[in-house]
Amino acid sequence: MFWLIITILLNLLPAEGERSRFSADKYTRNAKEDKTVLDGNVTIVNDTSVLRADSVELNNKTNEFTATGKVEYKASGLDIKSEELKGSMTSAKGMIKNGRILSGKDIFEGAKINRVSRNHFLIQEGSYTSCTNDPPDWRLYGNDIDMTSGEYAHLKDVVIELFGLPITYIPYFVLPIKNERQSGFLPPSFGFGSDGFNINEPYFWAISRSQDATFTLGHYGSRGLKEAAEYRSVFAQESFANMYVFHVDDKKFAATIYNGQPLNKNNRYGARMDQDLKFSDDISAKFRIRYVTDANIPRDFSEEMEGRADPSLESKFLLLAHTQNVAYTSNITYYEDMLNKNPLSSNSTQPQRLPELSLNLAKTKYSIFMFEADASYLNVYRSAPFFDDMNNDNVFDPTTDFIRTGQRFDFFPRVSVPITTTVFKLTPAAGVRYDFYKLPVDGNAHRTLVDFTVNLLSEISKSYQRDSYREFRALKHSIEPFVDYHVIPTIKQSPHPFFDIPNAPMFDSVDQIGKTNTITYGITNRLMAKQMKNYIEPVVPAKAEDGEECKTCASKQAEKKEKKKDDSIVAESTDKFLGLREADTKSKKKAKQKETPSEEDFTIVQPLQWRLYQSYNFLDTTGQPFGNVFSDITASHAWMSLLLSNFYNIYTKRTGISSQLRLTGGQRYVQVGYYNDKTKPGATTDQLQLQFGFGLWRFFTNVRFILNNSLPGKFSDRIQDKYFDLIYNPPSSCWYLKFAVSAPYDKPGFNMYITFSLLISGQAIGFGSEGNLLSAMNFGSK
Repeated sequence: MFWLIITILLNLLPAEGERSRFSADKYTRNAKEDKTVLDGNVTIVNDTSVLRADSVELNNKTNEFTATGKVEYKASGLDIKSEELKGSMTSAKGMIKNGRILSGKDIFEGAKINRVSRNHFLIQEGSYTSCTNDPPDWRLYGNDIDMTSGEYAHLKDVVIELFGLPITYIPYFVLPIKNERQSGFLPPSFGFGSDGFNINEPYFWAISRSQDATFTLGHYGSRGLKEAAEYRSVFAQESFANMYVFHVDDKKFAATIYNGQPLNKNNRYGARMDQDLKFSDDISAKFRIRYVTDANIPRDFSEEMEGRADPSLESKFLLLAHTQNVAYTSNITYYEDMLNKNPLSSNSTQPQRLPELSLNLAKTKYSIFMFEADASYLNVYRSAPFFDDMNNDNVFDPTTDFIRTGQRFDFFPRVSVPITTTVFKLTPAAGVRYDFYKLPVDGNAHRTLVDFTVNLLSEISKSYQRDSYREFRALKHSIEPFVDYHVIPTIKQSPHPFFDIPNAPMFDSVDQIGKTNTITYGITNRLMAKQMKNYIEPVVPAKAEDGEECKTCASKQAEKKEKKKDDSIVAESTDKFLGLREADTKSKKKAKQKETPSEEDFTIVQPLQWRLYQSYNFLDTTGQPFGNVFSDITASHAWMSLLLSNFYNIYTKRTGISSQLRLTGGQRYVQVGYYNDKTKPGATTDQLQLQFGFGLWRFFTNVRFILNNSLPGKFSDRIQDKYFDLIYNPPSSCWYLKFAVSAPYDKPGFNMYITFSLLISGQAIGFGSEGNLLSAMNFGSK
């Protein structure tokens, strides 16, 4: 058979003004009926659509066509496959027989589909699913489906089918067929734990493209009713807000006994807000608010409020401004005390930093000198009396009671003279620190100190150039011995109770600075690398069999041809749809590497560093002036990160270790952290933290726990903060199931979660108690 491959360019004048191009294996023209018949690998392309079929008959008068065989039509985000397609070259209307429509990740099928307009379809005896397998894991059957791509699909007489079995009947159902956020009820979330069965029903409100909110009504098992509201907004690229408030009518908490009496408080509230505002490149602000009505809320409702193991909840307002050399900071910090035994006790004794202002001058060169300075103002306030009444007599005693409020002005200018030679770099520096205190008793106070430092650093290094096609173009190994000497010879301060009581609590670390005379010495080994930022593995010349270089050979990886993309429906991987972890994506066509990269195409990385150091305190009066010998190792690679710190007490001859190792690869990871400190007599810490996860077939699991051998009791009592989950990812990529169990170390009992999600309209819609509600599902409201 003689096959002639031709390409015909026909300039039609359709109503929409589109130019069409035809190609086929065989072309037949019927001049009498003014029809054109295209057979074999037919392709019709215009500005907005592509039609492929085995055969197409075109009426040149009416511009109507009938496509048969393996028909595929793509246009405006739609992908249609059918046995037969009737339409017009000048209109979007048409008829589809035994067709399949892909709109985003939504798949509609029907025996007869009437295309009313470009995105509007009426489907008879149809079905809907987002599963890519055949038959799908789940689908919705409907006798009549009215679907508008980018809007909604209305289904009548719906039968829900799971794994080929009909489950239930629904007279009417509405699905959103768009990726944009939509207002509506989210599926409920639930869980089971030490407080019983928990359930929440959220409503999502898509206020605008930059704002949305969620309102939740729920019930906390044996505790009671819960109401919550969350508001989110994005103003600009670096300006956003997130506000959350909740209330629980807690019967269990009201019955809690404290000092022989029930607390009798069932209304428990909590609120949190995070907001970043960037006014310009030089001015920005940050808000962080945390508020609870009692100290037990972070423990009882850790999913509502973080900080279950923190001594306090911190609220902060931070205003930042800077010029080229000066940074200005305004800071207000408020603390909620979480350590009170009585959860309803007031917060009056907690000192607050209201406000704290600072100015920082960066190092500026003046002749051979480098000058820098810091200045700050701090006001410490609390609503309780200004002192800690150690004698419980309600009268301030300057010999025993601690002053807890006051104001401080701190000024610390410094000057240094860097001296650099080919052998070493010496940097002597001197500064004067002056602090002025305005205190509630015995007048004002002040202190002055002189601060001297000397830093001596030397470097022995060697660089290694590598081949030009390598990702790491050059390596540098350096050995850097160093000595740091720090001395504060004298401190002049007022005779004031604020300073006179040993070990009195001060405002912060600035007030705790005392006479100093220490030297720290050590050596640092570094391995630096010059790495190409967007490295593309090149074709490396191979060797011919005779041992000579074959310039025309290419690596096996480069010889592999790019596979032709299948036009059939291929959904994204389950991992990507769930957002659980990075998935191994299919190979993509690589860009061409620059032949002569510039310096901007490279970055400097540090794969390995080892630091060995120790200090000596000349003012030590205990007979133990030497500090611990520290050995710190940090290493990082694409699949590995390591932090390893060993310390040795030369007096007790005991060693401690603090380490963390993380290995990743494919669908597997393991992270081990170990801390052991027996360097001090009578004090022992022995703790192992383990996290790991791995995939097996279509299952993935995560495990984490802490083994604290410092605790007494049985082995099971020493295992803390236990967590386990098991995730099933089906091959259809349209749903997933997760089961999780956790037992926090600071809260008795356990919590169990079940999470189930479907992929609907490109979004994960499901229920569970781990915050997997990712989008809104709208039932009928527009």
